[in-house]
Amino acid sequence: MNINQKLLEKYNQLEKDNLAIISKIESFPVDLHDKKPTTDSWNIIQVLNHVKGAEEGTLGYIKKKLHFGGIPKADFTAPLRVLAMKTLLYSPIRYKMPAVLKQPSDQGSLESIKTEWDELRLKWRELINEFPEENQNLAVFKHPIFGRLKLNQAIDSMIAHQSHHEKQVNRILKAVS
Repeated sequence: MNINQKLLEKYNQLEKDNLAIISKIESFPVDLHDKKPTTDSWNIIQVLNHVKGAEEGTLGYIKKKLHFGGIPKADFTAPLRVLAMKTLLYSPIRYKMPAVLKQPSDQGSLESIKTEWDELRLKWRELINEFPEENQNLAVFKHPIFGRLKLNQAIDSMIAHQSHHEKQVNRILKAVS
């Protein structure tokens, strides 16, 4: 199996997890999608916009780095940082998003977000299919907290990030229904 097939396999897990979350949300009435458990918490639309936005930002950063070049090799600490990130994201600990990121929009519907996500997925697949094997050890993404990561590690971070927010979706749906 070549590097692109391995990356696609990993990316397929992200898509599968995403479809499960969307399916769960679709099983609840549409009027709950913009309800907040508390005034200072997010609603379902904001969570989805945040997760989609993180994937868009990751893709945009990687494409920019690949276009301009000068990408360093991932250092030996990258796997340790990814492990720390996964440990944090899969834990029950709740925390604020990094301050460098803007608050997610509460605009849109589940249907419009799904359409945007479908378009984003095509762009990700295109990047993965065309990703040069000689770049597999390059740190093509800079996570706002955990630093420079290889493409496969960036995909791992998105899987963990989405899983973290799936718990948030479950809490919101329980609180507003």
